[in-house]
Amino acid sequence: MVDLSQLEFIDSSGLGALVETHSRLQREHRQLAVVAPGGTAAAVLLNLSGLQTRLPTYEDRDAATKQAP
Repeated sequence: MVDLSQLEFIDSSGLGALVETHSRLQREHRQLAVVAPGGTAAAVLLNLSGLQTRLPTYEDRDAATKQAP
């Protein structure tokens, strides 16, 4: 789980790290959960970059924790 809810800034390097982590975990048959509540800087950037549909994104830690195994 990567909680971006308090993040004020993220650039392409940070987004790249999330994508690489997601890819690596998939190869290991594991899952990434990104917490990025709507309206936050992280949620806006994930949406603008199109990554919100590629990365498993959740509104809060509780929702991310309840994700399917």
